[in-house]
Parts: sequence; C-alpha cells; structure tokens
Amino acid sequence: DAVRCALQIMRVFKHGADYRSLDIGLAVHRGRLLMAQQNGRIDYFGATLRTAFNISSQSQGKVVISDVVAQDPVVRTELASSN
Repeated sequence: DAVRCALQIMRVFKHGADYRSLDIGLAVHRGRLLMAQQNGRIDYFGATLRTAFNISSQSQGKVVISDVVAQDPVVRTELASSN
C-alpha cells in the first residue's frame, strides 16, 4: 500500500497545476526500529532508520524504494503495472 500511495502522490504532484513548482521526493522502506523514551521524549534509532534516511536523500523528484521493499512480490507487481 505504501508504494502504491507514493506513486499516486507523485502523479498528483507532477500533473497537478497547483503543485508543479514543488520539488518533492518520496522514499519507502520497512523494517524494525528501536525506540527509547528519555525525559518524556520518544526517540527512534537503528539500521532501519539509517536506511530510510539514506534513501530519502536520493528521492528528489521521484519515488525511491529500498531493496527490502522492492523484493516483495506484491510490490514488484505494482511497479510492473505502474510503468
């Protein structure tokens, strides 16, 4: 669902007259996060967060999908039908 939503959001932003001037990018990744609460504040960390951050830096003007997500058979079908 996240991949399908990301692709649809990009279509709206690329083809909508009100949004063409915006330069957005979307990244999709999944995995387990580590969470800690300290002084009433929740913080997330770990390899999943680092990967999500790294792929998001490559997403200017497009949808970037991590290898973990791209290997999912449902995602492969969605990507094949969206081209």
